[in-house]
Amino acid sequence: MLRLGQVHGSTQAVSRALVSEFRSELAYVPDLKSYAVFTYTVAEALVHIMQGKEEQGVYTLISSPEWRWQEMHAYFGAWAGMTARSVLVPPLVSRTSSWGRFRQCITGWLRQEVFRQKDLLEHWGMKFDPFRTRGTRLRHYRTRAAAEVGQWLEEERWRPYGQKVEIPGARLRSLSDVRPFILERNRALNARFEALRPGSRFQ
Repeated sequence: MLRLGQVHGSTQAVSRALVSEFRSELAYVPDLKSYAVFTYTVAEALVHIMQGKEEQGVYTLISSPEWRWQEMHAYFGAWAGMTARSVLVPPLVSRTSSWGRFRQCITGWLRQEVFRQKDLLEHWGMKFDPFRTRGTRLRHYRTRAAAEVGQWLEEERWRPYGQKVEIPGARLRSLSDVRPFILERNRALNARFEALRPGSRFQ
């Protein structure tokens, strides 16, 4: 049994979408091995299974060796005829203990309650210590402004690939490396498609 990764190739919708939407701007890509697999590898896997080169079992079918997302981004850039610039984004790994997560929940709840009563607290603060209350208010506005700016910058970053964790599962052992030839073969197929469908934007 095969669990397919994200299948790429000349006729695959996901590949066409990534190429047509490719940009020359800086991309933030996961610092991970991708779950990508090419149609050539899928066909090769089926042939090898029929030839008895693989043992029976459940396998995750992705490229072998696995392409990292930075390599995939360079591949799509070459396909689109654009410069591929990228920055690696480390995967999110939670190192917080159970007690730490509990403490975060309590702290979050307390902050929420304080925020709900902020008008009342500010009223009494201005009565008894207006200087410190104004300073607290100013720090709050600065923190909120910095958070909003950070959120805006994060939303403006181009993140074309959404994978966040490594893909588990056993791998087939008899697959070949498609790196040396896959781009040229896809270009040759695209040229055939272009001859059949002139005027297409997909080069």
